[in-house]
Amino acid sequence: MFVACAGCRPPDPAAPATSASSAVAAIPSAAGPAVAAASPPAVGAVREVWEAHYLQGAKVGHARTSYVRESEAGRPVVKIVTEGTLRLVRFGKPVEQRMREACWEAESGEVLRFENSVTLGTTPQLTVGAVEGERATLTLVTAGKTTTQTIDWPRGTGGSTAPIDSLRRRPPTVGETRRLRAFLPVFNRIADVTLRAVRREPIVVDGAPRELLRIETAAVVEGNPPLESVAWCDEQGEVLKTAYPALQMSSVRTTEEAAKAADGAAPPDLGTGSFVVVDPPWPEAHRSTRAKYRVTLADGDAAAAFPSRAAQQVRKLPDGSAEITVDAVRPDTPAGSVVDAPPTESDRRSTNLVQSDDPTVAGLAAEAAGAEVDPWRIAINLEVFVRTYLRSVTFSDAFASAAETARERRGDCTEHAVLLCAMLRARGIPARTAVGLVYVEPSQAFGFHMWTEAYVGDRWIPLDATIGRGGTSAAYLKVAEASLDGVDPLSAVLPVVRLLGRLRIEVAERP
Repeated sequence: MFVACAGCRPPDPAAPATSASSAVAAIPSAAGPAVAAASPPAVGAVREVWEAHYLQGAKVGHARTSYVRESEAGRPVVKIVTEGTLRLVRFGKPVEQRMREACWEAESGEVLRFENSVTLGTTPQLTVGAVEGERATLTLVTAGKTTTQTIDWPRGTGGSTAPIDSLRRRPPTVGETRRLRAFLPVFNRIADVTLRAVRREPIVVDGAPRELLRIETAAVVEGNPPLESVAWCDEQGEVLKTAYPALQMSSVRTTEEAAKAADGAAPPDLGTGSFVVVDPPWPEAHRSTRAKYRVTLADGDAAAAFPSRAAQQVRKLPDGSAEITVDAVRPDTPAGSVVDAPPTESDRRSTNLVQSDDPTVAGLAAEAAGAEVDPWRIAINLEVFVRTYLRSVTFSDAFASAAETARERRGDCTEHAVLLCAMLRARGIPARTAVGLVYVEPSQAFGFHMWTEAYVGDRWIPLDATIGRGGTSAAYLKVAEASLDGVDPLSAVLPVVRLLGRLRIEVAERP
């Protein structure tokens, strides 16, 4: 299940460049479809579950999960297929996201192989995996690029429906806690999942009141905050409803007809709905060279959510909030107390989303660089080039690759960031993407955003091709950076999930 949350907008005609931008956070549920049931059916039988997805009460999509018993090499296997569609709105523009996952399991629940695909650009991203012992081989296929990688697969790791399957195989009791591992499709990472049965409580499911057992779930991918959800199951362990508080989403078990039916209520706008309003307003924010912020994270440690780097220094305050000082770093900016780590090979090579060896991408990089040989001047040339090369800001693509963007010439901040990253690498300049928030002057708020960082001299320097002003201002708050390497590039957006709807930002000092 995918949600795009962002702060990107079409260019403001009164501004010299796009002053509002976005980040796309692609978020699947921690256990595939929230209502999928589990036990393998009798030989030849098919078990089918339908669910409807809601965003702030408005119906935005549906999913179907089927369990089918098959035979492979003379032994029974269970094929679990989930197909889902979300129809969302970002800044008034409709966005459709489609996802399909198939997993083949032994009767014991042991994963044998799997595949998943998600359409975030014009070409689906496909992952195929096979498990042997405690290792799994994953192959990621995107536009013009294929990457194969072997990862650890601890014994007992289940597929994406493993947490839901566990509840149905053995219905939980109040006070019980379970821990297991499950594979998250699309992110292509393994999560440690905790299921805690809290209490029985009344809840309305598909228009009917029920008394169900509340299950609080936390799925943790190494190095990231937990993905939290709440499920409600009946006495048989069937999950009938799941809520995702950070996303303001829910999934409800229903009939096929109800799942597919259209809903008259217009879905809320994900673009404006993700803004963090700042009061008082900050005029000329993108001309700032230094700013100091006080950031609070509801029920969390704000300092732990933002990294300290040469351009951004974080200090934890006694009340749990964070003081963050941001500088507009350039090659000649005096070195501060924090020294950036040098680039790794993953910041230099071509990957499935950052296809720096794609002929179109490499050709654009050569055209934009021209005869320039100074790395910083090349970086600026490429930043400005991407700003003008993309003909339109569109929100229909959630996370297209550099090769797709080079051909389609459209996109929002993710496409700008990834294409610039690929072009920098094509010119031999180490580059990576960054996710976080940017100040959106017309809305007087911070919006989630993605930009690019180039390693020039002895530091990482932020660049933003959605604005194209020769480097960024101090009006950026970085949450994480990523090379988008390997078979799990979309996991780069995981760090922003827990921040949705939970941040308060005060500009404590400004120029």
